Amino acid sequence: MRRMRMAIVAGVALIAAGIGGAAALGRGPSAAEVEWARCLRTHGVPRFPDPDRRGAFDSSKFDDRSPAFQAAAKACAAQQPAGAVEAVPGRN
Repeated sequence: MRRMRMAIVAGVALIAAGIGGAAALGRGPSAAEVEWARCLRTHGVPRFPDPDRRGAFDSSKFDDRSPAFQAAAKACAAQQPAGAVEAVPGRN
Protein backbone atom coordinates (compact mmCIF):
# COMPACT_ATOMS: atom_id res chain seq x y z
CA MET A 1 0.00 0.00 0.00
CA ARG A 2 2.80 2.40 0.91
CA ARG A 3 4.55 1.67 -2.40
CA MET A 4 1.38 2.38 -4.37
CA ARG A 5 0.87 5.64 -2.49
CA MET A 6 4.47 6.68 -3.19
CA ALA A 7 4.07 5.88 -6.90
CA ILE A 8 0.91 7.98 -7.10
CA VAL A 9 2.53 10.87 -5.23
CA ALA A 10 5.55 10.69 -7.56
CA GLY A 11 3.29 10.70 -10.62
CA VAL A 12 1.29 13.65 -9.34
CA ALA A 13 4.49 15.54 -8.53
CA LEU A 14 5.72 15.03 -12.08
CA ILE A 15 2.42 16.24 -13.47
CA ALA A 16 2.51 19.33 -11.26
CA ALA A 17 6.11 20.07 -12.19
CA GLY A 18 5.50 19.61 -15.91
CA ILE A 19 8.68 17.62 -16.40
CA GLY A 20 9.40 15.38 -19.41
CA GLY A 21 6.69 13.54 -21.30
CA ALA A 22 6.10 13.27 -25.01
CA ALA A 23 6.49 17.02 -25.52
CA ALA A 24 10.11 16.80 -24.42
CA LEU A 25 10.71 14.18 -27.09
CA GLY A 26 9.01 16.22 -29.82
CA ARG A 27 6.37 13.62 -30.62
CA GLY A 28 2.61 13.52 -30.32
CA PRO A 29 0.65 11.90 -27.52
CA SER A 30 1.14 8.18 -27.00
CA ALA A 31 -1.65 5.65 -26.84
CA ALA A 32 -0.78 5.15 -23.16
CA GLU A 33 -1.30 8.87 -22.42
CA VAL A 34 -4.68 8.86 -24.17
CA GLU A 35 -5.73 5.66 -22.35
CA TRP A 36 -4.65 7.06 -18.97
CA ALA A 37 -6.69 10.23 -19.59
CA ARG A 38 -9.73 8.12 -20.51
CA CYS A 39 -9.28 6.03 -17.35
CA LEU A 40 -9.06 9.13 -15.13
CA ARG A 41 -12.26 10.49 -16.68
CA THR A 42 -14.15 7.25 -16.09
CA HIS A 43 -12.93 7.10 -12.49
CA GLY A 44 -14.17 10.48 -11.30
CA VAL A 45 -12.24 13.28 -13.08
CA PRO A 46 -14.66 14.01 -15.94
CA ARG A 47 -12.83 17.15 -17.13
CA PHE A 48 -9.40 15.49 -17.35
CA PRO A 49 -8.24 16.39 -20.87
CA ASP A 50 -6.70 14.26 -23.57
CA PRO A 51 -3.06 15.16 -24.15
CA ASP A 52 -2.42 17.91 -26.69
CA ARG A 53 -0.47 17.35 -29.92
CA ARG A 54 2.78 17.55 -27.91
CA GLY A 55 1.58 14.99 -25.36
CA ALA A 56 1.01 17.53 -22.56
CA PHE A 57 -2.10 17.79 -20.39
CA ASP A 58 -3.94 21.12 -19.80
CA SER A 59 -3.57 21.62 -16.04
CA SER A 60 -6.44 24.13 -15.91
CA LYS A 61 -8.85 21.23 -16.46
CA PHE A 62 -8.08 19.32 -13.25
CA ASP A 63 -6.82 19.66 -9.69
CA ASP A 64 -4.20 17.03 -8.99
CA ARG A 65 -4.62 17.60 -5.23
CA SER A 66 -8.35 16.89 -5.18
CA PRO A 67 -9.65 13.71 -3.54
CA ALA A 68 -11.33 12.76 -6.85
CA PHE A 69 -8.04 12.99 -8.74
CA GLN A 70 -6.17 11.10 -6.03
CA ALA A 71 -8.73 8.27 -6.13
CA ALA A 72 -8.75 8.15 -9.93
CA ALA A 73 -4.93 8.18 -10.08
CA LYS A 74 -4.86 5.21 -7.73
CA ALA A 75 -7.49 3.35 -9.79
CA CYS A 76 -5.61 4.12 -13.02
CA ALA A 77 -2.07 3.50 -11.78
CA ALA A 78 -1.65 0.53 -14.13
CA GLN A 79 -2.52 2.73 -17.14
CA GLN A 80 -0.26 5.63 -16.17
CA PRO A 81 2.35 6.15 -18.88
CA ALA A 82 5.91 5.22 -18.02
CA GLY A 83 8.17 8.15 -17.23
CA ALA A 84 7.19 11.72 -16.60
CA VAL A 85 3.85 13.20 -17.61
CA GLU A 86 3.79 16.85 -18.63
CA ALA A 87 1.09 19.29 -17.54
CA VAL A 88 0.91 22.78 -18.99
CA PRO A 89 -1.26 25.69 -17.85
CA GLY A 90 -4.14 26.29 -20.19
CA ARG A 91 -7.19 28.48 -20.27
CA ASN A 92 -10.17 27.87 -18.01
